[in-house]
Amino acid sequence: MPIAERVAWDSDVVIALLAQEPPRYRVLKHAVGRAEAHELEIVVSALCLCEVGVLHTPDPQDDAERMILGFFEQPWTIVRQVDSFVGARARELIRQHGLKGADAAHVAAAMLTPGVSEFWTYDKDLRSKCSALAAQGLPVCEPRWRDDQPALDLDE
Repeated sequence: MPIAERVAWDSDVVIALLAQEPPRYRVLKHAVGRAEAHELEIVVSALCLCEVGVLHTPDPQDDAERMILGFFEQPWTIVRQVDSFVGARARELIRQHGLKGADAAHVAAAMLTPGVSEFWTYDKDLRSKCSALAAQGLPVCEPRWRDDQPALDLDE
């Protein structure tokens, strides 16, 4: 069964999902539902495995490490290694767009993973700096509902 869509997530998106940050959580929960239904794959760079270490769970009884591993071990989560190809592309992004090293690595990993249609981040500065990447085939945008998705139910 072919995957309908593949999107890359910045670390802040993974953290928002796992920490169940309102109102972001509802959009991300919907994306995870699509992934569980084999309609979506989520790509993250291996660097994300480090950056989510700052996660604070909404319920102190929850085990943050269990939640983190639970996300990264899903069959619909693709972890792109930060190899020499990603490093070289990241350096270009740093020079061309003024990105920070970690941000550049995340975006480069997304750019070099076949089939990625968008890079999702809540970082306004990163979205601004990467606005030109849409012309290269990788829109950098905030996670959002699409026209073909059901309306966000705020009473849920």
